[in-house]
Amino acid sequence: MLDTAAGTFSPDLERPPRTWLIEAGTTRVIVGTFFLMVASFALSAALMRQLNEARDWVFHTREIQSKIDEIAWDTLALQNGLRGYILTGNDAQLALRDKARAELLPDLADLAELMGENAGYRREVDDLGALAQERLERVDRLVEVRRREGMEAARTLAESDDDATLTAAIAQLRREQDRVLHDHLSSEWR
Repeated sequence: MLDTAAGTFSPDLERPPRTWLIEAGTTRVIVGTFFLMVASFALSAALMRQLNEARDWVFHTREIQSKIDEIAWDTLALQNGLRGYILTGNDAQLALRDKARAELLPDLADLAELMGENAGYRREVDDLGALAQERLERVDRLVEVRRREGMEAARTLAESDDDATLTAAIAQLRREQDRVLHDHLSSEWR
């Protein structure tokens, strides 16, 4: 026995059995609610991860579409600069062509990087690059003809010159990306 200021304390005293202060039915409700909360959080986390993946995919596709649009703009600017130079012979008109020329191939390289390792897309971008390179060579040839032989010779050559193949290839790639995005978004909402 141990005497303390609070009284005597005996280690041999039996302790009363512990009991819950909450009824068994209430305890089951609390435990059930806890497990429902955990399941709800797990489901929310999975749905957020799925939503983030979809958002990232859409963002990446929009980047690709934007780069295709830049390439289309470069091609248009290249053609407009060429037309202005053929008509006027003014070297200042070549500034638009020079700017587009400087941006076209780097934009194609950026597009190839955005497309990643997909062999089908890689082939399309490579084909587009080859068409762009051919177009740049034809534009340079037209500029040289205009400088050496004059407006009529350059205009005659330009009439037979066709950039429709490059423009059609760019438009086809853009339509393909639009379709892929549409299909992906449609499947996400099912």
